[in-house]
Amino acid sequence: MNNKFQYFQFIKLTIASIFLLMLTGCATMYVDGTTKEIKASEYKVQQEKQAVMLVFEFQTKGVANAQATKYLKDKIVDQVKNSGIFSEVSLNPVAGNRVLSITLNNVPLSDDAFSKGFVTGLTFGLAGSSVSDGYVCTARYLGGDQQQL
Repeated sequence: MNNKFQYFQFIKLTIASIFLLMLTGCATMYVDGTTKEIKASEYKVQQEKQAVMLVFEFQTKGVANAQATKYLKDKIVDQVKNSGIFSEVSLNPVAGNRVLSITLNNVPLSDDAFSKGFVTGLTFGLAGSSVSDGYVCTARYLGGDQQQL
């Protein structure tokens, strides 16, 4: 009796595992390849580089998202440092009061993302759908004389 119970448990576990493995094919990621990456060597750099204070914020639908800001902040700082445009990139005020403010806002491109996902889940992926995220990046540079450039 015990062997029969273990056999059925094994069969149920195997079927559940196969089902879960098949579901992983339902969620695929696609990154648009049309955005051109510009190499740091192609940036226009002034002869005399200046230090800058970097202020970064990630937003979701225009509302500050502290968790995403924390996750991305170091990556953004590294990107700006590696650009070679500034002599120093700091999170604190710098001599000359130059500020680079970068805001990255995740905005919906359609209002029906939830309903698309619900239908896809309800049909176990048979009615596939795709949802896109939009991002608006705003960069502001305030020079030493506090003029926005």
